[in-house]
Amino acid sequence: MSEISNFLPEGTLLHGGQYRIEQHLASGGFGNTYLATDVNLKARVAIKEFYIKMINYREEDNLTVGVSNSDNLGMFNNLREKFKKEAQRIFKIQHKNVVRVYALFEEFGTVYYAMDFIEGESLNNRIKRDGPVNEALARSVLDQMMDALDEVHRAGLLHLDIKPHNIMVTPDGVAKLIDFGASKHANKAEATTLTGFAFTPEYAPSELTNQEYDEIGPWTDIYSLGITLFRVLSSAPIPSKREIRVNGADAFIYTQPVSEPLKRLIAMMTQGASEMRPKDIAKLRALWKQLDASPVVTQQYIEKKTETTRPVKPQLPVTEVPTPKVDIGKYKNKSESKSKKSLWIPLVVAAFTAVVALTAWLALKPSSSNDVISSGQDTIAAATANEAYKVENRKITTSLNDALGGSCTYTGEVDDNTLPHGKGEARFADGSVYVGEFVHGKLEGNAKFTNSDGSNVFEGTFKNDAYEHGKLLDTSTGSYFVGDFKDGEPDYSKGKSYDKNGKEI
Repeated sequence: MSEISNFLPEGTLLHGGQYRIEQHLASGGFGNTYLATDVNLKARVAIKEFYIKMINYREEDNLTVGVSNSDNLGMFNNLREKFKKEAQRIFKIQHKNVVRVYALFEEFGTVYYAMDFIEGESLNNRIKRDGPVNEALARSVLDQMMDALDEVHRAGLLHLDIKPHNIMVTPDGVAKLIDFGASKHANKAEATTLTGFAFTPEYAPSELTNQEYDEIGPWTDIYSLGITLFRVLSSAPIPSKREIRVNGADAFIYTQPVSEPLKRLIAMMTQGASEMRPKDIAKLRALWKQLDASPVVTQQYIEKKTETTRPVKPQLPVTEVPTPKVDIGKYKNKSESKSKKSLWIPLVVAAFTAVVALTAWLALKPSSSNDVISSGQDTIAAATANEAYKVENRKITTSLNDALGGSCTYTGEVDDNTLPHGKGEARFADGSVYVGEFVHGKLEGNAKFTNSDGSNVFEGTFKNDAYEHGKLLDTSTGSYFVGDFKDGEPDYSKGKSYDKNGKEI
């Protein structure tokens, strides 16, 4: 009798003899995967078998799956049903970038499904052999995975285990998302132990690692895809969640040249606070398109306090869209316990800086068509020199508008170069509001910032587009921090946290 193994022997026939096992390919916490031949079609397929390590074993015939302890039988049966649902869900997704399922059947005491055998290799094997991939391949994988996840999310599913191991690339460059063993329906009522067991911690955001299942969503897969992109582009270790929270984009060390737009996208995808990431693939795709595109200045006008106007052609400032550096959304106390509410401010700061840098809205609303220059580029009106100007409810297009829910409007004073300067107010379509002082386009001075749902409010001073000193209030709990801020995040060595009753935490 052959030695008992956890795997099916080569030559085993399944599903009435339709599939013949050729070899064992891989194993995970909830299954074994085999290369098999579809005897009828003379084609290679992959077969996934439901098999839980530490709970299942094979009988002496090396085929039948048993449960090691009767106490575990209920768990096995429950998770087996979820395994079947996994196959049924994948079967409904017909997309070139998602592995396809062909058949689902029960045999030898467990459940199997047949799916695509993908010619090629996983990104994990690729980087283990050759090191980081070039940016062209990373961009291609990004585009294809956005397409794949868009389809998955539209089907009401979340993958929840995106990593280089689960992205296969064929010889002709087609990327395919595989292994839905950790997946679950987007219905929050279906948070299960299966999900908790299956995710990969270093690629999972805090809502998974902290088992906050009511907070998962498309943004959870977006985080994992961002970490995956970093991993395949750099041989440096994946930064910890704390490093990302404290250092933002600077936490990611690239060991080869990577374009700034892609670095920025990865930083935004991997924000610690889920509310600060693009909320779905449509938002992610729009953000990527905008970050990677040349700035486009939209037609804008500025009103003057008098009616005297003269046309001028402005010199547009040249600057790059800044990268949000830190996740200040998970407001914490001294022991670094995190609030479940979070701030939008780093993203808002980045967006508003992009607003003032990339938008040329110049002086004076024209009194006639002759007061406007229209040269096929930007249509702009300007005021006479040495006068004070103020804009009112000017819609401004920026590369980050979509991430903040739409257009931004600014009302307030501007300097001679038509940048916000003095007192003003910036309102975003998602409801976030900054009211306070500006210095030549930067958020600087006394101000109040309220995030989109009013759950966080900051009052104090800003410096160089970030919190400097003041009070940060979590309105949901009443707790707050008072003191200095470093890189926009509370500096607990120079401030104190208090509960809603004013008692120091």
